[in-house]
Amino acid sequence: MKVALAWAGGLGSLASLDALRGRDVTLVHAPLSEGSLAHLPRYVVEAQAAALRLPLAWAPAPDPHALAEAAARAGAQALALGLLRGEDHDAYRLARALHEHRVEGAFPVRHLPAAEAARGLVETGHRLFARACRPPFDASLLGRFLDAGAVDEVDAVAGRRGWTAVRFLAVDGPLFRRRVEATALEPRTAGDGWRLDLGLQGC
Repeated sequence: MKVALAWAGGLGSLASLDALRGRDVTLVHAPLSEGSLAHLPRYVVEAQAAALRLPLAWAPAPDPHALAEAAARAGAQALALGLLRGEDHDAYRLARALHEHRVEGAFPVRHLPAAEAARGLVETGHRLFARACRPPFDASLLGRFLDAGAVDEVDAVAGRRGWTAVRFLAVDGPLFRRRVEATALEPRTAGDGWRLDLGLQGC
C-alpha cells in the first residue's frame, strides 16, 4: 500500500516516517503563511525530501480535504498524520475528507508521547534542532539540537500538554541518505512566538 505522509519537517513527521519503514511513502507538504510560527520554506522541505530520497507532493492548504486530495493525486491509498499523543485534530473533517477521496487514515505515532518519540529518535542517531517556539519557552531554545538533556528539559516545561509549543527541523540520521545542510539565521517574531529564518549551505 502506498502511503502519503503529511510532512511538517520535524519530530512527529520523522517519528512517523521511522514507523513506516519499508512502506512506499510519498511526502505531502502544505505550505503555511510566512507569518505563522510553523512556516517552513519550500526550499527546506525540498532539501529534506531530496536527502531522504522520497517523492514530494504539495497540498494547496493545510486542511484535511487538501491533504487527502493531494494524497489521492499522488496515488496513495492512505494518508498518515504525524500526530503524537495529546495533539489535536479535527476528526470529523478528516474523516469526511478521507471518505470523499477514498483514502484511508493512519496515525503511526498517535500512541507515543512527544518525549518518548524524541528519545527514540535521539537514541537511534537522528538529528533535529528547535526552529520555532512560543511560551512557555523563549527564544533561547532556538537552534538547540535535541539530545537526552534537551529532551528532559523540554519535557519538564511542556509536560503532559505535549510539545506543540516547539517546532523542530530534522536534518540527519539513519533515515537520511545525506545531511540537510540547513543553516540557522536570525530569529524573528512570528505569531505568538519566535522562529529562526533558515538557509541552506551553497544557496
